[in-house]
Amino acid sequence: AEDGGNTEPVVPVGRADDGGQVMYGPQQIADDAIMFTVASRAALTAVDRWDKARIVVHALRSGQKRTIVEGGSDARYVSTGHLIYALGGVLFAAPFDRNRLETTGRGVPVIQGVLRTLAANAAPVHAALSSNGSLLYVPGPASLTGSQSSLGIADRKGAVELLKLSPAAFANPRVSPDGTRLAYQIDDDRQSNIWVYPLSGTSAAQQITFGGKNQYPVWSPNGLRIAFWSERDGAAGLFSQP
Repeated sequence: AEDGGNTEPVVPVGRADDGGQVMYGPQQIADDAIMFTVASRAALTAVDRWDKARIVVHALRSGQKRTIVEGGSDARYVSTGHLIYALGGVLFAAPFDRNRLETTGRGVPVIQGVLRTLAANAAPVHAALSSNGSLLYVPGPASLTGSQSSLGIADRKGAVELLKLSPAAFANPRVSPDGTRLAYQIDDDRQSNIWVYPLSGTSAAQQITFGGKNQYPVWSPNGLRIAFWSERDGAAGLFSQP
């Protein structure tokens, strides 16, 4: 409620009769309807799991849920009357009737090569749409399986200097508070670990986590520790280490 109180679930997640689900990216597109992505929990180990996801609309009053896009994720409704959604690293647009809550035509490619973060419980596309129709995005591979990229530093005029690192599945780069080091993760879809690299380029990168999924590094204010998300003990948690 707008004046506070207890939260209430509006959509059941992972029911036994659904075989287990992962849901993310909700957007309220009508007074009585929420749109979001649904993926099968059983498919979460597959590289193309989010290409096989469904975009669904859930009616709040009746509780009915139906698929509006089969094969895609991270959809957003825009004021032009379209759904923008991701398939691999490509953004598609499909005409959408918000009154009937259904697409009225096939999706067509809008931009090829948009960065995605491939993770177990989400695959957010690095793009945002403004109310006036502008699209902001980070370029990346057009396929989720082609995840190798390079790291670079851009100055305020847009000139990019690539770092002396071999291409890899980089994600979540974070510069230390003193501006001398870079923490980042390399995620090859089997395991993900955190590395630290001196921006001077005078020495090699150092791997600081080993085994399992270790992601989202954050520097402490004094630059002496890095906090990160990990499931190294079998259950997800937050960790910190020098």
